[in-house]
Amino acid sequence: MNGQDTTKPTKRLNSAAIMELVYEWLRMIPKVNKFFLEQEAKIKTDKLLKYAETVESDAAVAANQPKSA
Repeated sequence: MNGQDTTKPTKRLNSAAIMELVYEWLRMIPKVNKFFLEQEAKIKTDKLLKYAETVESDAAVAANQPKSA
């Protein structure tokens, strides 16, 4: 799965696709427990979604502010 495929055309984030992408990325670490990887993938996915939410809200706030000269 490609990183760009994790977002839909409407720019809504697909958490399952993001988690799968993060999990596959973490699997590159040798000799790590599968359950640990799943847990870390979930934690990192939650952080990414929270970050995306804050960026989206900041962009909305910036779009509503009048431009100063």
